[in-house]
Amino acid sequence: MHVSRTDATTGVLYNRVLPFSGLSKFTQPDTTNADIFVQAYSELYEAAFVPAARLPFTSDSLQNIIVPTGNIVDVGLLHYRYNLIIDSLIWQN
Repeated sequence: MHVSRTDATTGVLYNRVLPFSGLSKFTQPDTTNADIFVQAYSELYEAAFVPAARLPFTSDSLQNIIVPTGNIVDVGLLHYRYNLIIDSLIWQN
């Protein structure tokens, strides 16, 4: 089914990816490991349907930037707005 993106004002529709990172659970500042950080970043990168909303690095290049020091990212912050399709509303058209 085709979904109109006109209400997705952020240029990112998070439902376009499988949410392996559980990004929507991070509603307050929290810590996680490097793998989850890269996965969340990758999901946001792939969910962008407007080039201007896309994050600057691919997940592969981000992985190369992270220096492995016991699975710790020196500083990693994702402060990003995205839209979601509320699944229960699909049945209401």
